[in-house]
Amino acid sequence: MTVPETPPGGDAPRDQRRPGVEAALFAALGRLIEQGAVPSEIPVGRLSREAGISRATFYLYFADRRAFNLRLVLHGWELLTQPLQHLWEAVISGERTVEAALYELMRVYRDNAAVMAAVMDAGTTDPEVAESITTQMGALIDATTAALEHGQRAGTIRDVPARETASVLVWMAERACSQLGSTADDDRLRRLARAMAQLSRDGVVVDR
Repeated sequence: MTVPETPPGGDAPRDQRRPGVEAALFAALGRLIEQGAVPSEIPVGRLSREAGISRATFYLYFADRRAFNLRLVLHGWELLTQPLQHLWEAVISGERTVEAALYELMRVYRDNAAVMAAVMDAGTTDPEVAESITTQMGALIDATTAALEHGQRAGTIRDVPARETASVLVWMAERACSQLGSTADDDRLRRLARAMAQLSRDGVVVDR
């Protein structure tokens, strides 16, 4: 006899169950990657089993793997939203909290490194997902540009080309997080955050 499946969220309506189903799938994806699986090579069936749901439930929420990957890109953005907000606030104020904000950002990225790797992997195999990633990176650059311009008006940021500087800072942080920080312990993360903060302060923050 087949035991009826109970998706995350129990008997709640479909929309109410969605966060639980998504969380289970994201966590399952992370575990499989940590076990050595290549994100783009994980079949929907294996991902669903690891998440404790059926293929039918997966397709109830996602039309196909592309739809799941597009949601994964947004999930990555959601994970980084709060630490990025703290970083922008630190940049605007010109305070020495930039280092702490960078450490927070790198720690969140490291603790979700498998999901972030899956996002970038999906972008290499699907042009639509790649476009979504580009859009998100563009939004980061836009927000960082706005933070720098605000700081320039407040007199805390040097007279640097805001958008170009924002582009360099965003991509520097992304490479540092993905290439240097994804497997680093807390002490190394703090040193990396200190190095990036010093580079940023020397280049963009007005001396006080």
